[in-house]
Formats: sequence, structure tokens, C-alpha cells
Amino acid sequence: MAKLSNSTNEILPEFRKFILEKKLVPDKNVETTMIYTHVLRDMSNAPKSPLDSLYEKPGSP
Repeated sequence: MAKLSNSTNEILPEFRKFILEKKLVPDKNVETTMIYTHVLRDMSNAPKSPLDSLYEKPGSP
């Protein structure tokens, strides 16, 4: 398998999140989904609850 560049490795997880969000929030209008995407991205920098660590895989940061 070919090695992916750093920029590709950074974009793929974001694209996967967008696809997942689109499945979870099945709006007909893509612009609405984009709003949800921006809100979720902003929330990703929010302080984490100790309960969030329950869902992390062992050894992940």
C-alpha cells in the first residue's frame, strides 16, 4: 500500500467525521450539515469530562 502524505493523513479523519455526521444528522441541505460540523469542531477544543476517558482506547492521548 502506498504511504500517504501528512496532509492526507490529516484530512482523512476530518472527512470521515463529516461522513459520520452526515449519517447521524441526515439533512437534505449540506449547508446545515456544515454548520453542525463547525460546531462540533469548535467543541472538540472544549475541556473534556473525566467520563470521556471511559471511551478512549488504552494508550491513546
